[in-house]
Amino acid sequence: MIFYKPISDLEQLKNIFPDKRFKDDCVYGGYITEGAGEFFGRILVEINAYRCEIIAIETNGDELMIEGLIRAALTYAGNRNAYIASCTAQEYDGVLTMLGFEKENGVYTGEIPELLQGTCCKTNKFDISQKK
Repeated sequence: MIFYKPISDLEQLKNIFPDKRFKDDCVYGGYITEGAGEFFGRILVEINAYRCEIIAIETNGDELMIEGLIRAALTYAGNRNAYIASCTAQEYDGVLTMLGFEKENGVYTGEIPELLQGTCCKTNKFDISQKK
């Protein structure tokens, strides 16, 4: 079984992501995925007012693992009043695009409520004015 472990303690996050710079005016959160004593991945999100940025994604898992990490980070940020999300991790283009991020000038952005909708909600929209 795989677990997504949330981390909100700043000192713990600094130890897990020693190469990242942490700003005093932002809130940070992260997740680690592990199971059966094996590490699968981690993610770090920076929240500043209504915006959040995914500033680190590291994984040895597949696209499903990456999607889970991103969704966990977006939920964490959304629960702290972030509304707009961004990410520059080009290597995860397929997952970011599938979630609904739009890419412009190398930056993926989107509204968190839209990004967290399931794929069925994005592809099966219907016009209620057509209802008979």
